[in-house]
Amino acid sequence: MAAVSLLAVIEFTMSLLIGDLAYGDDRQRAEAVTTGILASSRRSWRRCCLT
Repeated sequence: MAAVSLLAVIEFTMSLLIGDLAYGDDRQRAEAVTTGILASSRRSWRRCCLT
């Protein structure tokens, strides 16, 4: 279980990094990407842990 958790954290961090690199110049779009990543992460957590 710890290995799966570690992979999830790495993937989450990479998603934020790639979003920042892709839209770093356009702050409005970068914020939208970050918000989307955080929202989808929270939704995944809720589905996983609350069902």
